[in-house]
Amino acid sequence: MVFRDLEIDFDIFDADTAEAYEEAVKRVEEGNKKAPGDSLSVVIRRQCGLVFDFFDDLFGDGFHKQLFGERTNLTECLDAFEEFVHNVNAQRAVLENKVNTYAPNRAARRAVAAAKK
Repeated sequence: MVFRDLEIDFDIFDADTAEAYEEAVKRVEEGNKKAPGDSLSVVIRRQCGLVFDFFDDLFGDGFHKQLFGERTNLTECLDAFEEFVHNVNAQRAVLENKVNTYAPNRAARRAVAAAKK
């Protein structure tokens, strides 16, 4: 997969990769809670840290520096995370289309079974 001009080894159809991805997304979701009284800079660092950890968990420690350099910019982090999730969802849609091609339609099966009775 090419992501942000980087060739990365990521195959959502591999069970171990899918599991790592699901766990990394869950950690981002769970960590994305604003505490009362947090300053903007604290929120930015925490949310960017979650995105940094997401990419590092999937591609190795320090990978986020290849994407963001030394910047801790919330817009850049959220855009990259959103783009990556979008790419993964597009891959999953391809798989679902393939599976659905060979999976019989449940409603059609019921209609055939009812007609035989």
